[in-house]
Amino acid sequence: MLKSAFLLINVIGFILFPFLYMETVNVDHKVPVEIQAGQEIIVEVVISKANLTGPARLKLDFTNAENLTASEMESAGASFTFKDNAALFIWYSIPGDDLITLKYKLSASADFVGAQTISGTFSFVDGEERRKIEIPAAVIEIKSSDVADTSESNDVVVVDSANPPPEEKPLEVSTLRTIEKEDDYFIVQVTINKEDGEGFARLKESLPIGFVAESIDAAGAVFSFKNEIAKFLWSSVSGDSPIVVSYKLLPNEQTERGTYAISGTFSAEFMVIDDVPTSKDVALNSFIYETGDLANMDKVDTTSQDVA
Repeated sequence: MLKSAFLLINVIGFILFPFLYMETVNVDHKVPVEIQAGQEIIVEVVISKANLTGPARLKLDFTNAENLTASEMESAGASFTFKDNAALFIWYSIPGDDLITLKYKLSASADFVGAQTISGTFSFVDGEERRKIEIPAAVIEIKSSDVADTSESNDVVVVDSANPPPEEKPLEVSTLRTIEKEDDYFIVQVTINKEDGEGFARLKESLPIGFVAESIDAAGAVFSFKNEIAKFLWSSVSGDSPIVVSYKLLPNEQTERGTYAISGTFSAEFMVIDDVPTSKDVALNSFIYETGDLANMDKVDTTSQDVA
């Protein structure tokens, strides 16, 4: 009887946990009710998130606030951009503080008077699951008078469905990996063609057991290798294309003769579409390792395919 009751409690807790967890994550967008035409003000965004860490993204949607713009002030380690009527704060790993305060400068057009609506979302990763919460939309009135009421707006506004925001389109991204033999190791080179995409980015290479990686050219990224995973992490890549990185692939002393393979993925800020992250597969390359003799290495060059 006690065992059944204990099992029931655990099942109920498992079912309710995601909902209880979501309540611990809250975003307070402190937008004023009014702003004067041509004025600039500082706006705070307070994220309450318990001890949440890992990848996260805050998006403020200015689709229905085209006469307002945002510029970065304090971003708590996030990569900030404002383009295509959206302000984005993106973290590879959001700070572990329970509360995070962001600040940005809100500027109003000098040639417009009327109401503007700012909505938003906060996306984060909980374990292996991606979650998203809506930030209540706020209306701010652009006034021509000399005095503007700076009290905060907590109104939730429904965006006119007859005028939906334009569909986001991903940039074209392609990848290529080559493997070249040397005396007692391989040189792996990955080329990423990304048009003019900018912002944070990550290349993740999955290596076979029995090999380690050492960076040769990280192209400005932070390189790490752990548990057969080589990572190149950029806080902000430039708009130049392509990105070319290279690393050494070295066998351990115990690595046996055989055929091995490398796979990988590339993800970036400019590849997040409608709050859904996408990535490019760096197609599988196979090679043959002969103990003490790399002369029979089989090189394969392939281009990538889309993955969600």
